[in-house]
Amino acid sequence: MQAFGGQGAHAAEAHHFTELLKGAEREAQLRQGGAQRAAETYEATKAQAKSFVDRDARRDGAAKVRFYAAHAEEIERKGREVAEKQKAEIATKKAAFLNQREKSRIVKEKIIALNPYAHTIEEASKTKREKQRSLQMQSH
Repeated sequence: MQAFGGQGAHAAEAHHFTELLKGAEREAQLRQGGAQRAAETYEATKAQAKSFVDRDARRDGAAKVRFYAAHAEEIERKGREVAEKQKAEIATKKAAFLNQREKSRIVKEKIIALNPYAHTIEEASKTKREKQRSLQMQSH
């Protein structure tokens, strides 16, 4: 009987080891399952957060487009106003310049009418100076 007693102890030890191994496998499966569920929860949370960020980015982009469109119209309108104002200023300056030129011409005509001899001398002097300049330019 003693010969078989060692076998029972060995079988009991083998059975105990098998149970320990099965327990370790169950524990590993539970740990892996928990880790897998945690990873799935993390990924789902991350995907949801990304969708919120994307939605907010689209909203912000649309708001920026509306904002810039509204201001672009205002800038364009102000640009047209400035251009019109500049055109009006240029027209006013041009009219003043032409008016001044006409006044100068009238004054010059009156001076010539009062002293035609001085005008004749002045024209001769201008002609003489122009001839001298052209001769100087040709000699250089």
